[in-house]
Amino acid sequence: MMSKDDLLAAKIEAYNGTGGSLDGVDCAVCRNKGYVADARDGAIVMRECACMAKRRSLRRMRKSGLLGLLNCYTFDAFRTPEPWQKQARERAIDFAANGWGRWFVITGTPGTGKTHLCTAIAGAMLEAGREVRYMLWRTEAPRLKAIVNDREEYEREINQLKEAEVLYIDDFFKGSVSDADINLAFELLGDRYNKKSGSTMLSSEKTVEELLDIDEAIGSRIYEMSKGYCLKMPKKNWKQRGLRARRKERKHGTEQSDFDGAADRGPGNAGHRRRHKHGVVFSGRGAGFQKPKDRRAADGFF
Repeated sequence: MMSKDDLLAAKIEAYNGTGGSLDGVDCAVCRNKGYVADARDGAIVMRECACMAKRRSLRRMRKSGLLGLLNCYTFDAFRTPEPWQKQARERAIDFAANGWGRWFVITGTPGTGKTHLCTAIAGAMLEAGREVRYMLWRTEAPRLKAIVNDREEYEREINQLKEAEVLYIDDFFKGSVSDADINLAFELLGDRYNKKSGSTMLSSEKTVEELLDIDEAIGSRIYEMSKGYCLKMPKKNWKQRGLRARRKERKHGTEQSDFDGAADRGPGNAGHRRRHKHGVVFSGRGAGFQKPKDRRAADGFF
C-alpha cells in the first residue's frame, strides 16, 4: 500500500506528465497546460508556468497585429549595405542582450528600419523569457484619454503599461501633440523613469531634439535613459528606394527574382549607391544633451 507521500508524488507526476492544449509556445515544463503541480505542506499546489508570460505577450501582439512581423523582422533579416545600418543593428542586438533597465530610442522618417529593429528586439526578449507589451501610440493614446475620467478603468489600463517588463511604444507622438498627449506621456514615462525597472523601447518620427522642444521634462528623461541606445536614422526611405529600383529593373528587363532583397538593399542597389555622408556619432554616457549646430550632423547614434 502506497504511503501518503508516495500517493501525493504519484498524483503530481501524473499531472505534470499530461499534455495540455495551449498554443503559441511549446513548453517542455508544463507540457502546454500553463501550470505545474508541486507539493507543499502535504498538499498539491499549482503554480503558473514561466511560459505564460510569453503566451500573454504573444496574445497581445496577435491582437495588435505585430505578431506576424516577429518571424520576418529579425536581426538576421535586417540588411546592412551601409555602415550606419550595420551600427544600428549592432546597437539593437546589444540592447536586446544587455539593455535590461535601459531605454532604446530610435527616431527617423518612415521606411528607415525603426519598426524592424524594435520588433527584432521584442522577439529576442520574448525568447529570453521577458514579458513584452506593445503600445501603438496613435491607437492606444486616444483610447486612454477617452477613459481618463473613469479612474478605475484608466488606472487598470495604464498600470499594465507602467508595470510591463518590456514596453514597446511605436510611433510615439505621431502627428500633432496635444496637452492631453503630453500629460499621458509624462505620467507613463515618468513612472517608468522613477522606478527604473524593466526596459522601454520608443520609435518615433520626431527626433530627441523635437521631443525636448515639445516637453523638456519628457525629452530629458528619454535622453537620459537611452544614452548609448539612442539612434537617429538618416532621412531616407529605403523601402521607397527599393520599390523605385524594382520599377527600374522591370523597365530595363533586369528584374531581380528576390523582391525582398531588392526592397531592402536600399543604397546598395545598382545605380542607387550613395553613402551616408554625415557618419555616425556616439556620445559618452556622461555627456549632456546638446542640440547639433549643424542639423546635417544630427544623423547618428547618441
